[in-house]
Amino acid sequence: MPRGKKKVLPEPVVEVKKVKKPYPTLDERIALAEESIGHWERLNQERRDLIAKSEKQLQDRRETLAKGEAELERLMERKDQLIARRDGGEVKVSGQRKVYAEIVAALKASGRTMDDLLAELKGAAV
Repeated sequence: MPRGKKKVLPEPVVEVKKVKKPYPTLDERIALAEESIGHWERLNQERRDLIAKSEKQLQDRRETLAKGEAELERLMERKDQLIARRDGGEVKVSGQRKVYAEIVAALKASGRTMDDLLAELKGAAV
């Protein structure tokens, strides 16, 4: 016989008589149904929790994206202003600065000064 090879002996055949499992009683079937219901309730609750968590995370991401887009727009406007300054063209202003520039232009057109306007506003507030 070759080295390292073992001779395999056949195992004796033992007959096993299969025992038929009895059909569950009505109470056992009710207990199985309750167990199954409990399993599905837990599973569905976990899924509801995951959906709520995902929706909150999605809302946070949407808010962050909106902030990022606003910042990007602000930076693009800033870049355009710098380019306009470099080229000697008219500088675009936006938001609060635009309103302020309009007020100053209206004051210059009317011939009044900022001090006159401020005194008038303080007088009206009192």
